[in-house]
Amino acid sequence: MAYGFRKGATLLTPYTQLNMTDSSTVYGAGLRYALDDSLDLDLRASHRNGASGNHDNRVFLQLRSDL
Repeated sequence: MAYGFRKGATLLTPYTQLNMTDSSTVYGAGLRYALDDSLDLDLRASHRNGASGNHDNRVFLQLRSDL
């Protein structure tokens, strides 16, 4: 299934994440920005609740290129 917002050769795709296990729960959201066929930018954030009370917040910025 393909989804997103297209303008010319650019595609903006929002997405969410939910992982639940016995030891943790992870919530996340992000945006994938496909600039053209060979360049993608991915920005995402996540929050993890551990069973032991530990919390982990993360922000990722990833750039992919087919040079």
